[in-house]
Parts: sequence; structure tokens; C-alpha cells
Amino acid sequence: MDFFFFSFFGTCVSKMLKSGRLGRWKLLLILVLTVALRESKQASSISFLRPFTPCGPCVCNGTVADCSNRELRYPAPEELPDNLTRLSLYNNSIFNLSPRVFARFTSLEWLDLSNNTLFENIIPVDAFSGLNRLRKLNLSNNWLTLDGDYSAKGPFDSLTSLQRLDLSNNSLEKVGPLLFRALNSTLNWLDLSGNNITYEGESKWPIQYLNNLTYLDLSHNNLKNLSRGLFKQGLQTLNLSYNSIPLSDEAYPEDTFEDLKDSLTELQIKANCNGSDASNSTALLHYPDKALSLFYNLQVLCMDGLPYQSFGSGFQNLTSLIKLDLSGKWGGFCYIIMLSNNTFQNLGNSLRTLDLSLCNISNIDAGTFSPLGDSLRVLDLSYNVGLGFDTLGEAVYGLQGSVLKELYIDSIVEPFSMCVKVSKRNTRYFSNTSLEFISAKNNRLEVFCQGALNNMPHTLSRVSLYGNRLGFGSYFKDFENLVGLTELEVDGHAFAFHIPVRYPVDDVEGCNTQEGVNAQCQLGVRRHSSPNTHIWTTQGHKNEHEQSESWELQELMRSKELTFKLPPNLKTFKSRWNQLYYRLEEITFDPNNSLVHLELCSNLLTTWTGPMRGLNQLENLNLENNLGYVFGIRFFHDFKSVKNLNLAQNYMRGVVGDDEKGLFCGPLDRLEYFNLSSNYLSFLPRQIFRGLINLRFLNLSHNDIVTFNVNITHMANLSTLDLSFNNIKYLSLEIMNHLNNIAERIEVHLDLTFNPLACTCEHMDFLTWVEQSKVVLPSSEHYTCLMSDGNYHPMTDIFQVIDQLESSCIDTLGILVGAVSCAFCLLVAVLSALVYRYRWKLRYLYYASRLAYRRLQTCDNDNDDFEFDAFVSYSSEDNDFVHGELLEELETRAGLRLNVHNRDFIPGRPIPSNIVSAVQSSRRTLVVLSRELVRSEWCHYEMQMATMEAAHTGRDVLLFLLYEDVPSQQLPRDVMYNLQSSTYITFPGTRAEPSLVRDFWARLAQAIRQLGRWKLLLILVLTVALRESKQTASISTLRPFTPCGPCVCNATVADCSNRDLKYPAPDGLPDNLTRLSLHNNSISDLGPPNVFARFTSLEWLDLSDSILFVNVIPVDAFDGLGRLRELNLSSNKLTLNGDYSAKGPFDSLTSLQRLDLSNNSLEKVEPLLFRALNSTLHWLDFSRNNITYEGESKWPIQYLDNLTYLDLSHNNLKNISRGLFKQGLRTLNLSYNSIPLSDEAYPEDTFEDLKDSLTELQIKANCNGSDASNFTALLHYPDKALSLLRNLQVLCMDGLPYQSFGSGFQNLTSLMKLDLSGKWGGFCYIIMLSNNTFQNLGNSLRTLDLSLCSIGKIDAGTFSPLGDSLRVLDLSYNVGMGFDKLGEAVYGLQGSVLKELYIDSIVEPYSTCVKVSKLNTRYFPNTSLEFISAKNNHLEVFCQGALNNMPHTLSRVSLYGNRLGFGSYFKDLENLVGLTELEVDGHAFAFHIPARYPVDHVEGCNTPEGANTQCQLGWRRHSSPNTHIRTTQGDKDEYEQTESWEQQELTRSEGLTFKLPPNLKTFKSRWNQLYYRLEEITFDPNNSLVDLELRDNLLTTWTGPMRGLNQLETLNLQNNLAYAFGIRFFHDFKSVKNLNLAINYMRGVVGDDEKGLFFEPLDKLQYLDISSNYLNVLPRQIFRGLVNLRFLNLSHNDIVNFNVNITHMANLSTLDLSFNNIKYLSLEIMNHLNNIVERIEVHLDLTFNPLACTCEHMDFLTWVEQSKVVLPSSEHYTCFMSDGNYHPMTDIFQVIDQLESSCIDTLGILVGAVSCAFCLLVAVFSALVYRYRWKLRYLYYASRLAYRRLQTCDNDNDDFEFDAFVSYSSEDNDFVHGELLEELETRAGLRLNVHNRDFIPGRPIPSNIVSAVQSSRRTLVVLSRELVQSEWCHYEMQMATMEAAHTGRDVLLFLLYEDVPSQQLPRDVMYNLQSSTYITFPGTRAEPSLVRDFWTRLAQAIRQ
Repeated sequence: MDFFFFSFFGTCVSKMLKSGRLGRWKLLLILVLTVALRESKQASSISFLRPFTPCGPCVCNGTVADCSNRELRYPAPEELPDNLTRLSLYNNSIFNLSPRVFARFTSLEWLDLSNNTLFENIIPVDAFSGLNRLRKLNLSNNWLTLDGDYSAKGPFDSLTSLQRLDLSNNSLEKVGPLLFRALNSTLNWLDLSGNNITYEGESKWPIQYLNNLTYLDLSHNNLKNLSRGLFKQGLQTLNLSYNSIPLSDEAYPEDTFEDLKDSLTELQIKANCNGSDASNSTALLHYPDKALSLFYNLQVLCMDGLPYQSFGSGFQNLTSLIKLDLSGKWGGFCYIIMLSNNTFQNLGNSLRTLDLSLCNISNIDAGTFSPLGDSLRVLDLSYNVGLGFDTLGEAVYGLQGSVLKELYIDSIVEPFSMCVKVSKRNTRYFSNTSLEFISAKNNRLEVFCQGALNNMPHTLSRVSLYGNRLGFGSYFKDFENLVGLTELEVDGHAFAFHIPVRYPVDDVEGCNTQEGVNAQCQLGVRRHSSPNTHIWTTQGHKNEHEQSESWELQELMRSKELTFKLPPNLKTFKSRWNQLYYRLEEITFDPNNSLVHLELCSNLLTTWTGPMRGLNQLENLNLENNLGYVFGIRFFHDFKSVKNLNLAQNYMRGVVGDDEKGLFCGPLDRLEYFNLSSNYLSFLPRQIFRGLINLRFLNLSHNDIVTFNVNITHMANLSTLDLSFNNIKYLSLEIMNHLNNIAERIEVHLDLTFNPLACTCEHMDFLTWVEQSKVVLPSSEHYTCLMSDGNYHPMTDIFQVIDQLESSCIDTLGILVGAVSCAFCLLVAVLSALVYRYRWKLRYLYYASRLAYRRLQTCDNDNDDFEFDAFVSYSSEDNDFVHGELLEELETRAGLRLNVHNRDFIPGRPIPSNIVSAVQSSRRTLVVLSRELVRSEWCHYEMQMATMEAAHTGRDVLLFLLYEDVPSQQLPRDVMYNLQSSTYITFPGTRAEPSLVRDFWARLAQAIRQLGRWKLLLILVLTVALRESKQTASISTLRPFTPCGPCVCNATVADCSNRDLKYPAPDGLPDNLTRLSLHNNSISDLGPPNVFARFTSLEWLDLSDSILFVNVIPVDAFDGLGRLRELNLSSNKLTLNGDYSAKGPFDSLTSLQRLDLSNNSLEKVEPLLFRALNSTLHWLDFSRNNITYEGESKWPIQYLDNLTYLDLSHNNLKNISRGLFKQGLRTLNLSYNSIPLSDEAYPEDTFEDLKDSLTELQIKANCNGSDASNFTALLHYPDKALSLLRNLQVLCMDGLPYQSFGSGFQNLTSLMKLDLSGKWGGFCYIIMLSNNTFQNLGNSLRTLDLSLCSIGKIDAGTFSPLGDSLRVLDLSYNVGMGFDKLGEAVYGLQGSVLKELYIDSIVEPYSTCVKVSKLNTRYFPNTSLEFISAKNNHLEVFCQGALNNMPHTLSRVSLYGNRLGFGSYFKDLENLVGLTELEVDGHAFAFHIPARYPVDHVEGCNTPEGANTQCQLGWRRHSSPNTHIRTTQGDKDEYEQTESWEQQELTRSEGLTFKLPPNLKTFKSRWNQLYYRLEEITFDPNNSLVDLELRDNLLTTWTGPMRGLNQLETLNLQNNLAYAFGIRFFHDFKSVKNLNLAINYMRGVVGDDEKGLFFEPLDKLQYLDISSNYLNVLPRQIFRGLVNLRFLNLSHNDIVNFNVNITHMANLSTLDLSFNNIKYLSLEIMNHLNNIVERIEVHLDLTFNPLACTCEHMDFLTWVEQSKVVLPSSEHYTCFMSDGNYHPMTDIFQVIDQLESSCIDTLGILVGAVSCAFCLLVAVFSALVYRYRWKLRYLYYASRLAYRRLQTCDNDNDDFEFDAFVSYSSEDNDFVHGELLEELETRAGLRLNVHNRDFIPGRPIPSNIVSAVQSSRRTLVVLSRELVQSEWCHYEMQMATMEAAHTGRDVLLFLLYEDVPSQQLPRDVMYNLQSSTYITFPGTRAEPSLVRDFWTRLAQAIRQ
């Protein structure tokens, strides 16, 4: 910010200097003071003063100059200061050094000239003259040879202080002996590596002159031999690696190192052996122990490892040797092969570190490491892939009792190995060691056998199992025994694998043996003997990819048995990149743990519901990048100790956005670090962080937050708030003040970079705060300004921005506005005075004209235009009154139609929509006013809507019923206003006189009826016509169903479902209905009788899911429904056990065909219940009742002659007999009863009557499991009873153990499907199938379902009898079967016609090393299979050749939910010539955390020998050691490196071409977590692949090319989180038509593709989806080649400007741009879409974009309104206003109208002239009106009177409704209602209008008054003191006065009830009394004659 300040300061001062008003000394003073002021205010967030300042082309800081990477050609730029001590010229273009070029830098101590182009012998001898103080010189990475004649003087002679010289990586060969002569006493460090130096026994060697040399590096040269005297005494480190000096006594003479024996501590002679020599002439290579025996002080020795060699006796002298490195890593040579007991016997006891990694070791004798036991602390055996855990286990024998602390055994198994385990035998010697750390990375380890971990030593504190395949197992129980363990790492791979380019060799146990025994490693649950353990959980209505775990995992899932016990001292646990796919549901850890740090990031833990109990000491929790999207609000309830929480990169928008109370984070009161970045957050509730009182760091970056108005005032220690990469425009004042308060105590960092900060006048305070606050903010160069016109501009200078805003925000129209305002105020004042002067006349004219207008209407004749007479607004507390008295009186007795919300609202519609609809469709809105209603928000909303309806339509809507007395102070202002301005009606109470109550209900009904709706209809018609003319609606709001009473109807169909109805035939339903649904209501009975009688055409009636109970169906309930064909009474509580001897409830249903009585309470069904249905009913459902049958002679079903379908499942039937069912029945379901399978339960003649008709019989789930297992002799298939069913096609029954199908089944010649499955609650416990099981089944059987039957054995010929007919066989979920037994079973299917085979889940859960061998498939070639489903079998590999046995007819294969990996069986895929569809999807669901441990069933785990027979699929080791190439780089983090070295042989070489099945069209590999790079891949072009789906994996790198898929049309790569792309990736996908790339990270490749090369080859593409790809910039030509595109989806990105060229897309029909930041479309795009829409329909989606509602983009909004392009309704659009705020766009027309008015350019002169002219015109007009005011009045009233005389309704002037309207005060109520009414009405016979009796309720009071005055001959004013003070009485007199003036008749008549002083009388009353005769009341005590005379005179006066 200082930079901006000084820029601004400099601009101001420069102007002052130019004007001559400021001296330079004053300028200096101001500058100093200003800087001091700025420093004191700490205004700058990041200082712009850098540690280095420019000095010519370089940057300097004091005496240090950095000239690196400047492309300099001259090494000493003139601008460099002379006093330099350090000078870097690294990586320039310096190719020569001129003499004395550095002479002026006499103080230089460090000079770097590396990475230049110095070549040959071009360094002059005096190039470094003057550098006497130089200590370090770097000349590496040049082309120097230095082979000149330096006999007189050399280039380094002047460097008399030089200590370090680097000449590595040059072109040195022959080094002159005198080259370093001047450095003999100073140089101590010399690097000559990476050259081509040779030595051939020269007498003079330049190194011999260096007396003080301690470090010498000669590696990577061409040295071939050594001799004594070559190196000077004193050398401590010597590196001779990577030369050509073989390990032998000849190459290393005995006295070679004689001069170094006392000084040398480190010797490196690695990589000097040629591999071919080592393998072919091993006798010539051996360790040179004689030469090395001189090194008494040698500590580090690095050399090659030789095969079959021991370390000679000379090594006994190396008593100081600490580290011995024989590793083959880093290009070294190590080919030891085996280690014997003698290998290390001569190594002393000083050795601490031994590195034997990558040495091809495959055999280690048991005592190999015994000699090293007393000293060895670190042993590395990694990358010996032939070693394995068996050999390792034996090798540890020699380490017992040793001091070994660290053991590295990474990658000691073959690549692609399977079933790698560690047995208890493998670890039996570990317990006697002192190991503290074990690293066993990348071993594909799957399981520890139970007890293996118990052998680990108690000293073990750290274990790394990175890159393995460990799964859940019983070994989890052993973790608690690792008492010393403090850190455990079980991370997976953090990198993607290359696609292998050659096939490995099969080495899977059982694959290459003749027997081929499928010795699969299984870790699963043992099958219990009881069949009840088999529980089927998969639901049939779910898609297989949406369902939860398959049934066999349920035994381990979601019970509450398991408590995880952690090692007691474990503090850190890491399981990252492991692709864990579990639900974090209820998990319990033993609280006796010490876990502090838990990392589960980068997995697939998508569900976090919790609770997770027991982690009471946890402080650090990392759940980053798990794609979590399902959250429990209490998930963190038990994480109260957590201080650091990382939840980045998940999908937490829902749980955060909905957490208004802050419950999600509430328990985390100790949290200090919180990361919620990249969570798709858009809205943060104010209290979301309520409980985080100790938070210090909060990261909310990379979200979509628009408004940050969160309460953070309780975070007193918040020091870092990261809000970068959001859509925040400004911060609230509260947050700014809070951050300022914190900044007074501690340093606060706020990051708002990459947010569109609002640079508008409205947010000047925020920008000023950014500039002045003490809070530390990054520099403004990363901020973006969002201007008022909706465009973005970079904020380069915040001071300049503020200055511009300050100047632009000044209102320059002050004078104009002032003048116009004054004129306007003057006009308003004049008009106000006139209105006030004639206020009563205006009121009168308004109400009189309104009343007259109503009288002329014919609207009173169309009262039925409304659907309801009234909508009742009431509180639920008044429910009894409304549903009791009110509905009874108004609906039942008065015949009105009322709308009551809980009865008539349409279910499913939003409540506001229902309310508005109710108000509009009702004549009046009746408000039942009570205390509870006043407090109800919804009731308040209803009144507001009614008020709006009244204002909008001009009709009287509101009608108030005062149900109870409510104090005025409790009434809202608007209710009080309505009560004061409108007449209301008061409920007299339940205890009032009956006459008063009757009068109340009559008046209320009359008030409701007195209003028409013609005006509303007229407005509605006009509005619709206007809207249609503008073509505004893009989606029609007309629905096919229209309201009909409480239901919705469409012609003759009525839907009354889900209405909470209590009456089954509501009013409003048309009589001609054919279909009526009353599903899910509250109909408790079907009264009154004949309730449906009027629906004589009804054919379909649904009364299901009501509460019909007991025997409540009257016998005449369905009278009149003679045409009814279908009746549904299911899911009620019916018993139907009444006496139906005379008549039954169904007797009148003479046409009924289908009757559903399922799920009721039926027990005994009366025999005569269905007597009338005998000839019509053919479908009857009795399921899910409690029906019993005990041999009754009469059974109601016997009367149904035409019944074809009968369902009696889920009842309580225990036996059946002949005659129970009527002949003709085709389908009979008796499942889920208690009829056991036996001849006793099924007598021989049971089905005698059904033998010719029955085609489907279901008797499943009738066997009790315990009975079946304990009394198997009692159960058998009832073949005698079934033998009669000759036409039976489908038979579903239980499967019995050890039973065959008897001879009676031979008669079932039509049987096509036999279902014995145990799914869906059925019972099947067959156990084994023999050759005799199916021998009696005929040849008609096509489908056989034996799934979930506990089958563990199948004889070879079991299915032979079915071979000629069987087409579908299901053996799924028989987990004891396995592929071995399956293979034998297929023997009997050879030559069969079987087409489909289902073998899902036929292995135990958690099995490992599941494979299919060639032996398993040997019988498949002779079958006719077309489809095989082998889902969820944990299948890992097909042995080579296994697939070759598949029949050529096989066209579809599903391998969903397996674990298949890369293997040699890929070569066999091409032989599946008939295959067209292959599915190898993984699981699309997350597993539950297991709730108990499985039982070990891993081969080798439980055997005494414990041999680790690991299943391996890898590549064989070649004999040549040259094949071993190490690629891992040491300077890379282990999680960032690529694959480990042993995988390289299978990756990234040339040669492999994948051959697909020739006819394969569809390949799916979804949810498989494939972690490969899509690099160069070649497919054989002879393929037919059309559809390729690789979605939902981890294919993160797409570089390509992928060749050979020439016919591919559909490619789906969605949700692979890809981030690396090659610009030519799609170069070979030219045939693709549909491409889905959604949910990846394509921002880079798309944003940088200016030429459109990425998508260019896809010229046939029609569908493209690149939604959710974080796109923000689209280059104009990005879609250049997509000429045939029809559908383009760019939704859910961050696109700001859509200015892409799409003019070549002539057929584009759908463009989805929703959920972006687009503000408008360019004119080009709008025109192009308009052109397309002339030919085809075009859909454009811009919803959830902030569309710019500004003057600059009016053309775009107008286009949106008028275009023919189909757009969604505007309710989903957001308006971005010119003030920088967002508002919902509810009505685009209103927006455009507002903009049209606000965007007019107001020209000052024009406005002034028009204003003056207008004021002048008003003045002249006012003067004329005043001058002729009486004449105008006369003309007005005369014309009005003439008009009235012409009206037919006014012909009879005496036709008044009342004789007098009595105007009186409520204080005189007793007089008026007592004497006055008695005398004038009762005795004189007059008709009086009294307001509290005759005013119409609900009509406004002024309207009632005017109506009363006009409808009465006189207005009788009862003058009293109280009347004078009443405003309403005053209003009544004024209206009467206006009526008199308007009609010319005498209206007012004054009755002086009491004496009122004249000074209290208003002026107009006094005037009337003085100008008219009045009559005085004589008083109650006057003489009777006077009183009688008074009343007579008064009556006469009224009549005149």
C-alpha cells in the first residue's frame, strides 16, 4: 500500500513543483514527515521495499549482487558497485572472460559462473587477477577443457585465498599438472565430477600439489585404475563412483590408499562394475579387502554389491566403519542374490547402518545378521522384490537380541502381486528385537494374519505401511497389543500410475498348476449352520449402482458390538490416498487411547453422520479431499478436544448453509485452526461459527461466498482470515470494526484477493477501510474492481480508485434538482390546499360515484363466478369453533362454500401459493379475529394478501368476525386500521339468546354473499392479453388439472389424494367422474348411505391408505356404482366381519373386476361377502392380513366363478384342502404363511380343482428356519399334490436341505420357472446339489433361481437333466461356493441351451486373492452362454487362458464390484469374439464401518507351517543386472514421486498394443478408483468399441494420444478430478459424438487454448458436457472445430464473460450456462441464437447467473424478454444492480420498465424549460378555475343531475330503502335503541337505518355511510355533546350535506337531544341550525302530551 501512497504523493507534489508553489527543501520535509506519519499509522499491509535494489541489469543488497538468469554476455556490468563480496552470474550467456575483468572487485569472496557457455580453453591466465580475497569459485556446468600450457602462469594463480573450487560437469580430460599449483596451501574442496578425466599412471597428477585438500569428487569420469601416490595425505572424503574401476585386487592394489589410511573417513566407489561382467565372470570380481584394510578411520563406505561374495578378513580392520552402502539405487550395481551366514562375519562391531536395497536378494540365511547384532541400528532391505515376507521372517532370526532400531523393507514383493500377507510365522522372531521403526511401503500387503502383530516388539514406536492394500480384518484386534506404537502410517499412493506397456508373467498360485486349485485367500464371515443367518437386504426397486452393500456384508455391518481398540500410546495415525470408501457413521473407540493426530485426507469418506466416540485427546483432524456430501449436524459432538480441523475440498454447501443455529461447529470450542476452503459454499448463516471462541486461523477460500455477514465478534484471537477466491463484494461494518479491534492487540492477516470488490459509491467506506486499516492485506494487484456498470477492472492503485470514486460520486445536478424540487413542492402545496378545502366533497364524490357505479353493475347476478364464497383465515387454536359452529352454520345451513386451509389447500403446493389462490378464488376473506390469530404469522400473511387483492381488484375482500375481545394494544397497526375503516361483525357468544345468534349467522351469511367479481375478471383478462401480446411467458402455467372443490380434476378424472379429507365425496366434484382417487386421507367411515350414488359413471375408485377401520362399510356404501370395475381398499383397518346374510357392501358392484383388500385387519372372511361378484370379479388381493382357515365348509372364494388371480400371502394360513379354491384360478400366492412343505400340509388332492387352470403358484417362506435345520425329515417337496398341476408354468417355494424333487414333478410338463431363492425373506438352505436333485424335472424348465441357498457343494452332473431347456440359472449369494465348485458344476451344462448365468457374491466377504483359473473355466466352451453376471466376488485376476475357455456366444459380461487389476489375462480378451458389452464397474456406494471383526480364513494364516504362499502377478527377474533402473529422485517428497522403480519395466516403454474383443461395443469401468495416467495408449484398430465409460475414477492425467478407437462415439470421463492435459489428447477421437468431461479441473487447458486445438479434432461431436470444471475464461476460438454440436453444457463453472465464437454451430439446440457469473451475452451470440431458433427450437439456460440489470445492458434484457429462444422462468435469475448488490429477478418486465425510466438522460435545460412551462400552465389554470369556480360547480352538478335523471334506476325519487338514517353518538345508544326506535318504527311505521344494526359487515365505513345517506329519505342527526366530538358523526353530516347539494333535496334533519353551547358547535353545524328548522326533544320528564306531539312532528318531518 506504500507503493500506492507514494505514487499518489508523487503525483500531487509534481503538480505543485510545476506550479512553482513549493520549494525543494519543503518537499523533502513533507516527504520525511509523511513517511513518518505513514509508519506510525502502520497503513501498509506489505512493504514494497525489497531486500534487493536494482543495480544495472542486476539486483543488489549491500555488498551482494544477483545477476543470475539475465542472459548477460559480459560478466561485470558497469553498474555493479566495486565493494561487492558476493556475485552470482549463474545461468547467463557468458562465453568468455576477458583479462582482469573482475579486477575492480577486490573484496569479492564468492563468485558463481555456473551454467554459462564458457568453453574450451578460453579463461585467460589473468582473468581472475585482483581477486585475492576470493574463497569460493563455481565454474560448473560449462564447456571448459583447461588443457592449455600453464607452465608459466595458470588461470587460478592469482586466487591466493581460494578454498572451494567447483569444476563439475565440464569437458575436462587431461588436467595439467600445474593447473592448481598456486592453490596448494588454501584449496580444501574440489569437485571434478561429471567430466571425462582419465588417469594412466602419469607421474605428475595435479591433485598431488594440493596439500590441504580434504574433499575430492571424481565421480562420473573415465578412471580405470588407481595407484599409490595418486591422492595426497589429509584427504577425508573421496568419491570415485561411476567410473570404470572394477572391484578387484588388480584394480585396487594393496597400497593404493596407503597415503590416506589415517585421514580418509568416507569412500565412495559405487557403480564401477559392469553388469555383464558381473554375471558372466563372477570369479573376477570380489571385494578389495586388502586395499581397504588400511582404513582404520573409515566411517562411510559406498560400493557395489557382488553376487555370492563375503567380506574378506581385511574388513576386520575397518574398526571405525559406521555405514556400509551396497545399494543398487541411484544407478548403482548390486546383484548379491543371497546372503549367507558368512557374508558379514568379518565386519566389525562398529557398523551402524547397512544399506542392501535393490540388490536382487532372494535368499537370506537365518544367521546372516548375527555378527552385526551388537552395533547395527539401521538395516535397509528395500526393493529386493524376490525377498518376500517369508524370507524376511527367517532373516530376522539373526537380529534377535540385536540393537537394531530401524528396518526398511519397502517393495520386497513383485509388482502386481496379490494376496500378500504377513503370517504369525513371519513375525515370530521380531519379538526379541529392539526395533523402533519399520518401513514396509509398496508391498501390496492385504492382510496380517491374526496374531502376527502380537509378535512385534514393545519398543516399536513408528510404522509406515504406505502404498499397500490393507483392508478390514480380524488383525485389527491385535493393534491394541502394540503398546509402544506412537505413529502409524497406512497411506495409499499419492500419484497416478502409468498405463503398463507390456504384460506381466503369471505367477499366481494355482494359475500354472495342472490341478488349478483355486486356493483363494479369504478373510470373511463363517457361514453359520442356521439358515436364519441369511438376510437379504438389497431392495428390488433400487438400481444396482445405487443400492447399499450386498447382503453378505450385513453380518459385519451396523450392529453395535464393535469397539475399536487402538494401541494405547498411539499419537499419530495417517491413512491418506487410500481410497477408503466408508461411511463415518456410529463408530466407537476404546477411550483408553492417546490419539492426538488423525489424518484421513484424500479418501472417499463421503458420509459423515457420526457419532465417533472415544477420541477424547484428539487435537488434529484432517478430512480434506474426501468428497464428503452427507453430513450429520452432530458429527463433531464428540470432538471437543480438537484444535486443528481441515475439511477442505468436500461438498459442505448443504450442511453449512442450513445450519442457522451453528450446531455443526458448536462443540469445537477449543478449535484454533479451521479450513473450509473449496467446499462449494455460497451462503454462510450468521451463527455458523458460534462456538469457535478460540479460533485463530479461518480459511474460507476457493468457495462461492457472495456475502460474508458472519458473526465473528466472539473470536478475540482471530489472526488470519482467508476469504480469497470468492465472490465477496465488501465486508460489513461489524466485521471491519472487529478486525480493527483485534489488530490493536495482535497482527491480523486478511486475504481478499481474487474477489470482485465493489468499487462503487455505496461502498466507499469499505474501500477506505482497506486502505487505512492496520489489518495486514496482500497488495492490491491481486484484487479486482467490480464497477457500477457490471464490468471488472484490475485494482492496480487503490488510492486512484478512491479518488475517482470521490469525484464521480458528487451529485452535479444540485441546482437542477433543487429547482425542480421547489416547483414540485409548490405544486404539491397548491394541490394539497385544494384537496383539503374540498376534502369532504371529494370523499363524498368518491364513495357516491363508487356506489352508483356498483348499482349499475350486473355483477350481483354472477355471484357464482367464485369457486368459494369465503376463505376463512383463522388460528389453529380456534379450530373447534371454525370446524364446529362456523362450517355447520355457513356451509350446511346457509349453503355457502368455504375454503378452510387444512381441508382445501392443495397438498404439495407451497403455502404462500395456496393462500393467494384461496384469496383470489373466494368472494370474501373472513378473518376470525382472536388473540391467537394476532400472533400467527401465516394469518397475518393471509390478511395482507387479502388487502392486496382488494387494492388490486377494487372489490371489498376483508370481512372481520370478532370472535373474542382483543385489547387494542395487542392489535397490529394494519388490523387496527381495517377495524377502524371497515364495518365488522361481533360474535355474540355461545351463551347469547338464540334469536341473537340466529340473527348473527344470517347477517354474516348475507355479508359474505354481497360482492361480485366482474372487475377482477376484467383486469385478469386484460392482463393476460397484454402479457400474451409481449410473449413473456416461456413456460405455460396452465395445468392439465383444474380445481374442483378440494380436489383437482381433468375431465372425468379427479385426484383427491393426500388432502386429509374426512368426507369421501366432497362438493365440487362433477357427477360424471370415471376415476376417483381418495388415497391417503382421513376417511374413517363411508357414511352417509349412498355416499357415491351420484357418480354413476365411476369405473375406478381408490380408497387406500385411509383410516377405514373395523366393520364400518355400510351395506349401501357403494350403491349406484354399477359400472365400477376396480376398487382399492388396501392399507386400512378393515375387518369386514359383519352380518352380511341379507346384503353385503359389495352387492351393488355388479361390474367389479378387481378388488384390493390387502394390508387390512381381516381374520375371518364371511362366506357371503362376495356373493354378488361371482360372475365379474377376476382379481382379488388378500395379502398382509391375518386370515386363517381351519377347514370351514364355506369359504368366500368358492363363490367367485371367474377368479383368475388370488393373493393370500402374508397371512396366517396353516393348512389347505381340496375345494378351497375355485376352478379357473391361474395365479395363486400363498407365500409367507405357515404352511410347511410336506404331504401332510398339502394333501394329494389339494389342487384337484386347479389342475387345468393354475399357471403360477407361490408357496415361498412357509418353512420356519429352525424347523428346517433340526427336523429335516419332516420337510420335503410335496410332489404328490403338485403333480396335478400339468399347466403350471411358475413355481416359487422354499429350498430344503438334502432333498431331491420327487417323481411327481415329472408331471409338471409346462413348468418354465422354478424359484427356490432365499431372497426377499424366503427360506433356502439346500447346502448341496447332487446328480439326483433335478432328475425328475421335465424339459420345459427355462429359469432356475437358487440364489441365497447356502449351497456349498454341487455334483458335476447336477444340471445335466435340465440341459435341453434351461436358459437362466441364478446361483448368486451362495458364498460358500467359490469358483472351484462353480467350475465343476458347469460340467453338467455342457451342450445345454443355457443363456444367462448369475454368479454374484459366491465368495466370502473380505476374501483376498480371488481368481478364476483355466481349470475353473474348462467346461465353459461347450455351453451356449450369452450373459454372465459375476458381481461382488472380490475377483482380482483371471489366470492366463481362463478367458479363452469362454464360449463364442458370450455377448455380455458384468463384473461390477470386483477388484480386477492389470494382468496378462488382458491378452485373452481378444479371444472373446462374441462379446459386445463388458462392465467392470466398482462400487457406487460407500460401505458402512464394520461393526464386528470377521473370522480369519486366509490360506497360510492358520496352518502350522505358515508359509506365505502369496499370490503374485508380476514380471520375472532377468538374469542381467542391467535391467534394474532406479527412477525415484531423492530430492522429491515421497508422496510426490512417481511409481517406485520396480514398476518401470511395465511402464512407459514402447511396444504394447491393447487388443479388444473384436465385436465389443460397450465398455464400462465406473467407480473403480482407477489411478492411471492416460498417456500414450494404442489399441488394435480392429475393434468395434462405440461406448466407453470411465467416469468416477481417478484418471488425473490426460496427455495421450490414445490411438485405435476409430469407431468410438460416446466417451464419458466425468468426475475423474483430472488436472493435467495434453493439447492433442483428442487428436485420435475424431468419431466421437457424445463427450462428457464434467467434474474435472480443466481451467488451465481450456483457458490457455487460444487457437481451439483441444477440441478441434472433434468435428462430429454433438454433445459436450464440461460442467463443474472451474472454468473462468473461455477463449473465443475454444470450440472452433465443433461444427455439428447440438448440446453444450458449461454450467457450474465460474465463467464471467461468454464471448465465444459459436456462429459455426448451425444446429445448436441447447446451451446450458447456468450457475456461472455471466452478466450478459454479446450481440453476436444473441443474433446467432435468433437465427437458429427460426429453424429449430433452442433452449438457453442462464439461471443462477448475476445478470446485469444496468443501463448499459438494456439490449440484452430486452432480448431475454422478446426472443423466441426458450429460457426458464425468471424466478431463478439474479439481477446485478448498478450499486453492486444482487436482487432476485422476479419480473423481467418490471426490471425493464424501471431501467427504461431510470436510464433516461435528463438534460438540464430541457427539464428546466419544461418545469417552468408546467408551473406557468398550472398557475394560469388555477387562476381560471378560481375565477369561474361557481360556474364550474354549477355546470358540474347540473350535468351530473341531468345524467342521473336519465337513469332508469332513479325514475322514482321516493323509492328509498329507509325513511331516515340516524346519525348519533354511541353514548346516546340507549335513547336511540330505546325510545326513538320504539316510537318511529314500532308506532309510526317508519324504516330507520341504524349503523350498528344495518351497516353491511366487511364494507368500509365511509362506503356504508354514503350508502346509508343515499338510500334514506332524510338523515336524522341526534345532536348531543358526544356527537359533536365524534369524527364519524361529523363525517355523516358532511356526507348528508354533500348529498343535499348534489341532489337538491332536503336531507339533514336535526334533533336537539340535549342543549349544546354554541361555542362547542362546529361552524357547519351552526350554519345548518341557523339556516334550517330543527326539532327539540322535550325530555323524559315532560308532559305526555308534549312528548306525543314531539314524536308525531318528528315522524311527519321525516316523511315529508
